[in-house]
Amino acid sequence: VQSAKGYIVHIGSSPTASIAVGSKVTVSVDYNRREKIARNHTSTHIINWALRKVLGTDVDQAGSIVTEDYFRFDFTSKKGLNDAQIGEVETLVQHKIEAGEAVDTQIVPLEETKKIKALRAVFGETYPDPVRVVAVGCKIFDV
Repeated sequence: VQSAKGYIVHIGSSPTASIAVGSKVTVSVDYNRREKIARNHTSTHIINWALRKVLGTDVDQAGSIVTEDYFRFDFTSKKGLNDAQIGEVETLVQHKIEAGEAVDTQIVPLEETKKIKALRAVFGETYPDPVRVVAVGCKIFDV
């Protein structure tokens, strides 16, 4: 899946047929795989929250890779993490996951997202309109 000029583009192939513009196709979603990816994606948000709690508000996400098997979270900060801070981040993340808090997702017009006080956009990202917003442990417009 890729994003191009505000559209979500699904890329695929067929081992038995050729696909061209105008072709009728039937697609399916692997919901088991998608659920694993969604969990890992939500974990990147939790790590971002924990890093900001430990290091302060100068932490910014610099990218991520999210798959069904693992994720990587890249960030920038004016300060590095020492061993104690790494432990603190790990503990915060583990407690948040163990709490099993509800995850609220909503599709929100881009202009409306400006009213969400705690919303963190990733610098350099272009967001579609509307955008999918995720909150862990509370309702989106309560944050």
